[in-house]
Amino acid sequence: MNSERSRAPSFAELDQMVEESRVERASNAPREMVRLSEVESRQVQFLWYPYFPIGKLCIIAGLPGAGKSWIAMALTTSVTTGGPLPTAFPSRQDSVRGPGNVLYFTTEDGLADTLRERLAGMGADLTRVMAFDEPVTLDAEGMSWVYEQAERHQPKLIVIDPMQSYMGTKLDMHRSNETRPFFHGLKTLAEEFDCVISINGHTSKSAANGHAVHALLGSVDIAGAARSILLVGTDAEESNPQDLLLVGGMAHIKSNVGPLGPSVGFRVEKGSYAWTGPCHMTAVEILGSASNAAHSPREEAEEFLRVSLAGGRRPTKEILEEAKEQGVAERTLKRAKRDLNVRAGRHSAGNKGSGQWYWELPL
Repeated sequence: MNSERSRAPSFAELDQMVEESRVERASNAPREMVRLSEVESRQVQFLWYPYFPIGKLCIIAGLPGAGKSWIAMALTTSVTTGGPLPTAFPSRQDSVRGPGNVLYFTTEDGLADTLRERLAGMGADLTRVMAFDEPVTLDAEGMSWVYEQAERHQPKLIVIDPMQSYMGTKLDMHRSNETRPFFHGLKTLAEEFDCVISINGHTSKSAANGHAVHALLGSVDIAGAARSILLVGTDAEESNPQDLLLVGGMAHIKSNVGPLGPSVGFRVEKGSYAWTGPCHMTAVEILGSASNAAHSPREEAEEFLRVSLAGGRRPTKEILEEAKEQGVAERTLKRAKRDLNVRAGRHSAGNKGSGQWYWELPL
């Protein structure tokens, strides 16, 4: 039997261990604090005053079908052509000057039959639009790839549509501690490349009676991370889906770096988009219209599943819990699951037969 005791470290070895510990702590330490008197003052510039500040995160929020993607494409068109945007304040001309590139990430619109066709119809310079239509989890590896694309193409605008498709299945968008790192990475990207990052996000009808900013799905930190938020809605009296007519507006509900701009209207008729100038639609009207819209419980459940599973496969337990929080009955949810052909499966990382059940949208 070996009864040899472990040898105590020598003084030299102790010194080396202390030094290695110091180096490790230094590598994990935050950057040095900055004396404000040494920081160079800088005025915020705008891609479109006062709605889209440069170097910041912006969110275009609304229900599915409200026109968020149309607005993102209209902004893309102006950026790639250097074209004008509606003037909210005549004394300020902080709209797009000179053409620039756009990185466009979308999982909701096909590149060939939707994004390209619509942008071409709106007169965008397609040579300046770099598009990607697959979900990318913007973790450390995903952000590294996006940084490479930004370095290569030097965009003035980055569009992410929708937000849920790029947060990954492991990130719970309702938890502040999980959403903060995600948005911090995007914030750093916008600042480093001096561009606007415009994110399309979904709203909840259940929040219609509360503050407009709280209507955005997910943790309140999501709204907190954005410097500007636009709420998009449709005018039910003017719109007519059967005639492919969508009339709506966007209300400016949050601005940390400038004044709130007036609401701006738009009109989409048979695939043709046009800004219509100042409009009457307010955040209260948009949320009230969403709350009073004639949707059946089944349609509400289908909408919930499309939004919740936009980013890919998710644990069944999480889906059921979130549905309960939003007032969607489990029986109705399962009927909607069947109607949408949502796939269910068990995925195991260990013994056969064990593991979590997941739901995901069909391919």
